[in-house]
Amino acid sequence: MTSPSEGRQVKAPIVAGGHTRIRPFNTRDTYPEQNLDNDLCQAVVAGNTMYVRGQIGQNLDTNESVGIGDAEAQAEQAMANIKMLLEEAGSRMEPCSTGRSRWPGPAWTEACRAGER
Repeated sequence: MTSPSEGRQVKAPIVAGGHTRIRPFNTRDTYPEQNLDNDLCQAVVAGNTMYVRGQIGQNLDTNESVGIGDAEAQAEQAMANIKMLLEEAGSRMEPCSTGRSRWPGPAWTEACRAGER
């Protein structure tokens, strides 16, 4: 499977128990500085519902942080990640019914909202 954003190879979705796991990864590879070894994924499709893991300003193809100290750049990256995950699951942004944003404080609110647009 190839990432639509970067043209990079990504792990194919895993189907188990009727659920599809999008972008599976192991914490050992993603967070090498920590002593972790857990199989996780960025999103799960169950029936006609998709659950997306909390997204941050991190490039999902390279695991690199984006926009350190720049709330708008981080919000833009997080929303780009969500868009990419929806597309990889065969969906798009338009039918999304709910979402929740969390910011570290009031000073970040406007910049983060700009990144969500």
